[in-house]
Amino acid sequence: MKRLRLFTACLISAAAGLWSTTALAAWTRADTHNFIIYSNGDRAGLEQFANDVERFDALLRLRFGVGRDENPKRLTIYVVSSQSDVGAVLEGRPEIVAGFYIPETETSFAVVHRGKKDDLFDLSGQEVLFHEYAHHFMFRHFTAAYPAWFTEGFAEFVATATIAPDGNWTLGKPARYRTRDLVTDSPLPVEKLLDSKISKLRGGEIFQFYARSWLLAHMLYTQPQYAGKLSQYTQLVTSGTPSLEAAKTTFGDLKGLERALQSYVSAKMQFISSSRAIAVDGPITVSQLDPVQSQLVELRLKRRAGGQVVQARDTLKTLTAQNPQNAELWSELAFAELTVAAKVAAKAEHEKEEADRKAKEKEKDKAKSASKDKAKDGDDDEIVVTAIKDDDTVAAHAGDSAAEAAADRALAVDPANVIANDVKGEVTTWRLKQANDNSASHWQAARSWYRKASAADPDDALAALGWFMSFKRQGKAPPAGAIQGLEQAFQRAPEAEDLRSKLAFDLARRAQFDAAIELMKVIAYSPHARPLSRAMLKKLQNMKADAEATKGDAKPAATEPKPAGDAPRPAG
Repeated sequence: MKRLRLFTACLISAAAGLWSTTALAAWTRADTHNFIIYSNGDRAGLEQFANDVERFDALLRLRFGVGRDENPKRLTIYVVSSQSDVGAVLEGRPEIVAGFYIPETETSFAVVHRGKKDDLFDLSGQEVLFHEYAHHFMFRHFTAAYPAWFTEGFAEFVATATIAPDGNWTLGKPARYRTRDLVTDSPLPVEKLLDSKISKLRGGEIFQFYARSWLLAHMLYTQPQYAGKLSQYTQLVTSGTPSLEAAKTTFGDLKGLERALQSYVSAKMQFISSSRAIAVDGPITVSQLDPVQSQLVELRLKRRAGGQVVQARDTLKTLTAQNPQNAELWSELAFAELTVAAKVAAKAEHEKEEADRKAKEKEKDKAKSASKDKAKDGDDDEIVVTAIKDDDTVAAHAGDSAAEAAADRALAVDPANVIANDVKGEVTTWRLKQANDNSASHWQAARSWYRKASAADPDDALAALGWFMSFKRQGKAPPAGAIQGLEQAFQRAPEAEDLRSKLAFDLARRAQFDAAIELMKVIAYSPHARPLSRAMLKKLQNMKADAEATKGDAKPAATEPKPAGDAPRPAG
């Protein structure tokens, strides 16, 4: 289950054929304390990029009071030449996309470009990266469900940070690339800004939303008269107060906030600067990848971004024939085969659901038709939540023989190959479920693949999730060990929606409804939340209401996780 965060630029760049012109390009890898970075540019540029992103992480930790992670789950970053190269790997090739971040169970990753500014009002690749990393940082270290404007405003506020080669830095410089969207005769009203879901915005409103979210966050972070106000507001919101009500309680008359915000457009803005150098956390190792490894990096990116997965699968078939003893190529082919099968199944499932939906619409009465009109006006939460299941779908787990055959070839070369063992676990447990096989020995054998993957890489979240889901597929409640494994995987990657949603529904199964709902709010309230995420939250809320109606108030466990409701704020 993928949740894609796109950073869109204000101008559409010309198309370029990255993947046709750089099929033989050499990639370089940088390993740092917090990141794995791949670049198809020069080695020196990658080393400087790695230094900058590590210092940016250190700057966020310094300013917002977050301690060092001794053993972080590293974020993977792919750095390409230009904005059009970013869009080339996405489905539909959207050239307006300047960068994107996908938080997922396999490991979260970002794709950015290393382009520089053409002028003062342009958007650089570094600013795109810092914006996207800010979201990743919030997911990892601030567990509350923040309103959409603040999530984007915070990312915009820190995106303009600068870090000099000697480690000196600035934070909170004006986002001049948003100037065009601030200088307008029809600014997005502050009430709509505070209350909007991005999905409800139309036309140019989306660019104004980003611009005014940054402007409001900058004003609240830097202006002395608003000291403490942002924390007060976010605490109210995360405790359940609607955003507009929380804003009125915090700021008073919103017309006054509107006037202050509009005046701030032309104000001389303050920012933080320091000559106290930010140090890089640990050594940075840069290595040149060989031609096969370079191709593998590109193909894995294509598979993970989703836009060219079929082409990636077909190229991997050729590469494995040429390199039959390369277990990494075979395991990537196995994953690509599984991904292609899932896309085919998802398309068929979607077409069936659409056909069913259209058939039902023909039978709607006038009241139902009115409800439909309301949904057309932009309320994409108007969906049927009773059909949502905390379980597999054909689209999510479409194991096939081609994936298993490739995994077997990988394991013949390297029995400890993590991805190949994960794929074997997915295929075999799904097959047992489809066959309604209740043999305990068969299920034990199928789960052994996850045990092997976990033994090879104890941090493999796919194995933890697969182990947990295998019991669901068998029709059994997951045992304590499987739940503990899922919880540990979630703690390491709280941004992964699959991990979060599966844990939330398991908490609900154990009548810990409040904890479950708090977990789901984080993704359901995020700016780019899918309708499915909000529907899952509604499903959990309905489950709690049903339980209270039949058995009285469900008492949450004493150990349920509590969200941190305070806004990220400078520590000094």
